[in-house]
Amino acid sequence: LSDSYSSQDLRVLRLGARKQIALMRPHIPMTPEWRAISRRVRQEEAPPFWQRFHLCQSINGCYKKSNNADILSCDEFEMNSAEKVFLLVSRAMNDKTCLVGKVYRCMMCEFFARMGRVRYMESSPRARRLDCHSIICELARVIYSSSKDTHDFSNDYISMALQSLVFGELYTHVFEEILMEWKEKDDDLRAKSFSLVRKIYYGEESSTSCSRASGAIEALRYLPETVTPVEKIEHCVQFLEYMCNFSTATRRRNASQTSVENIDPDSLFDAICRHILFAVAEGSLNLNAEISFLTEFASNECLLGKGGFAVVVLQSALHYLDACSNVNV
Repeated sequence: LSDSYSSQDLRVLRLGARKQIALMRPHIPMTPEWRAISRRVRQEEAPPFWQRFHLCQSINGCYKKSNNADILSCDEFEMNSAEKVFLLVSRAMNDKTCLVGKVYRCMMCEFFARMGRVRYMESSPRARRLDCHSIICELARVIYSSSKDTHDFSNDYISMALQSLVFGELYTHVFEEILMEWKEKDDDLRAKSFSLVRKIYYGEESSTSCSRASGAIEALRYLPETVTPVEKIEHCVQFLEYMCNFSTATRRRNASQTSVENIDPDSLFDAICRHILFAVAEGSLNLNAEISFLTEFASNECLLGKGGFAVVVLQSALHYLDACSNVNV
């Protein structure tokens, strides 16, 4: 995490069976202005007093049926829970007559109106992220309170569905703010990556440094092309899996035997650092900003398994590379 966070702004997510791995995440407060927008829309949509008794009868009556039966009736073989929630949330947000859809459109209008104000960025270097967090949290609350169809599903599924839809609109603006925060460290990492490539090109590095896992590099280079935490974490997990296979294959080749199964942690970490530099040198990857985005927006559901371990490993490698004065890895 960047130096802009104090100890009170952080929360710890512990990973693994023994909870020995800790991932530091920023604590994001809810901005009250977005709750006020939601409340205002609710008040505007409230029916006159003389209609409320009839409305309550309609809602509580046996003839009130859900219009989401086509989604809810599917079994797990046709559609899993995450896919069902995504379709339910997407349908609600795109319905112009639905409360969720109206709240969503009002929030999008307010977000872009705020960006047009001169003092918006001056108010906080994290203004866009705070607003985006608040939008997702408030929409989740509105969806849960206004739609009984989502009550049987995990809140994390609702959050992931909202992130996919909201970041379709706001990702470019939110990530631009993260890029500005991490620009210095990502520029420094890029300079170190070019230094390593030059050493390999001029033959100053050993043949071990030249060997690489192209799949791992491709996995990292796909990160800028994705906009949701779920997709980005999938690429991080793929990177780590490629690196484990690469490290095992390298040990077997160097030992000239096929009985080597255990992965040497030191050589694996060195290979990870080296491949991060390869990936940064070959593309427009800003890995510090990408990992910062994940620590802020990825749900606990995404981080409690392989995804959280992959993010912690990449964080550790970035901290190590940041502390290195040269790139002899």
